[in-house]
Amino acid sequence: MKKNRHRAILDLITTFSIETQSDLAARLQEMNYDVTQATVSRDIKELGLVKIPDETGKHKYILPLQSTAGQALTRFERVMRDSIVSIDSTQNMIVIKTLPGSAQLVGSVLDHSKWEEIMGTIAGDDTLLVIARDEARVAELLRRIGQKIK
Repeated sequence: MKKNRHRAILDLITTFSIETQSDLAARLQEMNYDVTQATVSRDIKELGLVKIPDETGKHKYILPLQSTAGQALTRFERVMRDSIVSIDSTQNMIVIKTLPGSAQLVGSVLDHSKWEEIMGTIAGDDTLLVIARDEARVAELLRRIGQKIK
């Protein structure tokens, strides 16, 4: 049952622009799958789906991306690669410009990365401030972030 539902989800997100878990649950229910929003949430996590802005600025679910080497990218790498527009730094701070609406997501993945160089992040809509523990760690952070967005 779960395998069939997962296949249906993949078909739906490649056929339609699915913006929310509720939209996905409604489409699945139309296909006679008895699902709740919580079930859909678990399915999205298990499938590794990500949300990206589409050409109109709305967000939609997509399949996990593949790297140029053919290896599946981690969620962390996908978020960084798909969201970051530019990076600049001064003293112990890094300013990351993102696509509109993506700064909080990038901040969240950085916060959860447990990189010890990061003291914390503050996110707006399209701008993220990363505070390094000290000025000496900024170069290492820039290098690590740069590796994730190539």
